[in-house]
Amino acid sequence: MGAGRSRRLLIGDEVYRWRVGHRHARGTDETGSPGYDCAETLAIWREGERGKIRFVFENGPGRLVPDGSLHSGAVLRLTGQGRPDTYLNLNRPGTVRALLDEALACGATFDAPVDLDGWNLIHLVAARLGPT
Repeated sequence: MGAGRSRRLLIGDEVYRWRVGHRHARGTDETGSPGYDCAETLAIWREGERGKIRFVFENGPGRLVPDGSLHSGAVLRLTGQGRPDTYLNLNRPGTVRALLDEALACGATFDAPVDLDGWNLIHLVAARLGPT
């Protein structure tokens, strides 16, 4: 997907739009050296409404986002032993739907823009999707 392009998701009579993105922020690594913190994002909005739900997956210990070793849209949580635990592909409509369903179940609305920590929902979404 090119930058700025959104995809369409139909749920009943409702039309949603969504876009996967990646952002960088100046930060420091675990040694205190300057660097960049990466985050993978998924924005979903309902056509005709002002609000937007944005899921943010920031990198960190045990949390991997694309940085050259993963594909765009990949988010991966590791176990304490460094083994893969939970993987989501934010480019898949089923994953988008599961994240939207979990956010709405937690009380999120499209009244105003809101950022949610995607890592807090990753296991619930993976359970909704079932084994891959």
